Amino acid sequence: MIWLPAPRSGTGTAVSTSVTGVTGWGAMSGTTSILRTLPDGSDQGDSTAQRWLPIGTGHWVRQQLPQPAGTSFGQGVGLTNLAEVGGSWDTDGLADDDVAVRWPASGGAGTVIGDTDSRVTAVGPDGTFGVQTDLPGYRTIAANAELVARDGTVTPIDTGARLNSISSIADRHTALLALIDGVGQGTTSTPAVWRDGQLKSLPVFSIALGFQDCVSDILADGSVAYSGISDASGSFQEIAQVHRGGVPGTEVPLDLRGGAGSVACDGKDTVATDGSVGGTLQLPGENLSQATIWRASEPTQLPLQPGESSAAVAALQSATFAIVRGQLTAGGQDLWAWRHGRVIPLAVPSGYTVASVVAVTASGLVVANLKDTAGLSHPAAWLVP
Repeated sequence: MIWLPAPRSGTGTAVSTSVTGVTGWGAMSGTTSILRTLPDGSDQGDSTAQRWLPIGTGHWVRQQLPQPAGTSFGQGVGLTNLAEVGGSWDTDGLADDDVAVRWPASGGAGTVIGDTDSRVTAVGPDGTFGVQTDLPGYRTIAANAELVARDGTVTPIDTGARLNSISSIADRHTALLALIDGVGQGTTSTPAVWRDGQLKSLPVFSIALGFQDCVSDILADGSVAYSGISDASGSFQEIAQVHRGGVPGTEVPLDLRGGAGSVACDGKDTVATDGSVGGTLQLPGENLSQATIWRASEPTQLPLQPGESSAAVAALQSATFAIVRGQLTAGGQDLWAWRHGRVIPLAVPSGYTVASVVAVTASGLVVANLKDTAGLSHPAAWLVP
């Protein structure tokens, strides 16, 4: 395991760093949050956007991305294939006046690409940024979404929902959204695929204080894996499916063999370009859920490892290369790779748990955020042979 370089905490300071995006060649984006205890005993928080660039096998240099004097609470939420980072910073020091920002590959000053009360929520590999902007007077209650190209071209996305947020971007033509409607405990969130002005809602949804859907990132061909509760003419049922072909596209049910399964709940990097999907499946009569890879909708369960009570695919590169997170009977978690039929353990240091698996690349790079006993995040990487 390799600890990624991160800011260190000092006396009276707690530092938490998380990776939020990884390119195929190993560049990364992220955010460092800092909490300081002041002499009067009160706490003061801030955050900064980060970028990591590879400088050789297993080595990275970290860059804290610059922001103007007087701004604070920088966030790095994703990056392009050229390592341009998208995120936001705050303009008044109170974490309530965000503005969407793009940092160039050169590491220079960021460029504002949104209005007040805007933020980047997703970044596409081709240099397309998803920007969410709160409606005046309705901060965090109602918002519009738009795609902003590298050259500044803005494409508004009109869905009719109360709050629109872009979750994932394949390219300037194709994106995945979360459409939020209703109020209070009646609030619902529905994933939807957008392609060149057309919108297709997926047949799962989340409700406040209730069941939640799980949705992967979107691929360039419009593929999205998802699972959750579906409302079919008033009849609620749990489903696990893949949306193929953009808009309108088709829904392809995954074979659950009569059992219960889910996809994209342990990580969003769980649908691969070869058509395979990763998740977990519990067969009828079994009380254990096993990590599972579906290919052509047919499941292959991966064997539980010694001491595991359940396991799920947390990231997927192909039908033969998956990263699995297991739950241990004695408590805690383990992490391992499944590559060409081999189990390759990924060491997690004592005292840490896996907060999230961010991605796995074709080269064998695995990136995750580990959480310590104080709840602080620390980014880590493994190189899988």
